[in-house]
Amino acid sequence: MKSKSGILIKIAKSESDASLKVGSEISVSVRPESIMMENAKIEKSDNIFKGTIINKTFLGSFYDYRVKIQDEILRVQTTSHKEFDIDSDVWIYIDPFFCKCINE
Repeated sequence: MKSKSGILIKIAKSESDASLKVGSEISVSVRPESIMMENAKIEKSDNIFKGTIINKTFLGSFYDYRVKIQDEILRVQTTSHKEFDIDSDVWIYIDPFFCKCINE
């Protein structure tokens, strides 16, 4: 799949994809706690993105981040033991298995 800003994201095929048409507009949904975020590049083959943290909120047992990747804003959650600073560059990995397509 390709976002409006040109980001390519690989999605695992599922039975619910049968209703999708080539070229149709869709949304891709990923739970924020399913996204891996690290300071160093993650050694995976698909869905690796470099971004910048633009917002951070501590919510007790986890941190809630907003990460800017090109023109997209992604919500990411990490445990309270894994903290990143605002304006720092990070690497994001999204497992294709956790990506769900939604018809627009």
